[in-house]
Amino acid sequence: MYPIELMHRGGIRLREFAPDDGEQLFAIYGDAEVTRHMSFEPGDREQVEEIVGSVRRAALDQPRQEYSLAAVDPSGLLVAFARLAVDTVHPRQNSGQIGFAVRADQWGKGIGGQVVNLLCRLAFDDMGLYRVWGARSPVNESSARVMGRAGMIEEGVIRGHIRVGDGYRDSVVHSILLPEWKTRTAA
Repeated sequence: MYPIELMHRGGIRLREFAPDDGEQLFAIYGDAEVTRHMSFEPGDREQVEEIVGSVRRAALDQPRQEYSLAAVDPSGLLVAFARLAVDTVHPRQNSGQIGFAVRADQWGKGIGGQVVNLLCRLAFDDMGLYRVWGARSPVNESSARVMGRAGMIEEGVIRGHIRVGDGYRDSVVHSILLPEWKTRTAA
């Protein structure tokens, strides 16, 4: 599916990345506070520009397995990076992993929740996936609240999941299944 464009009633819109989105994405991926709970260090401008190029190329893959999307507010400001990666390791797998990162100056405005709901809508309603899951740092309580409000259930801990610096970090997994999504959206 290309191009993707989804709108949340709260005002956030997911769209494909444009070639000139690097500077706005740098406000997210170049910020040490935003990336504190991520599996990578903040990037410099050149690295962030390469991320934009990489996700734009991946968007054209057939079949498409990665949906890295820009989340923009009504003014067009890029306020979050949103990602849905279709799990393809096992041929009978029908799930996808989500991830999101919100600009620090936009925290507390409900953007993360809108992004997660739009990613679930893409996964379940548009792609017909059965399971959506996300992993977070054990100390990232904000992410836990966002996924919980979206109906995602905390499943447990993957020990030593992410290499960070000279060590390893655990991840806490949350998920939601298609029947649970349908129940939430039918209300």
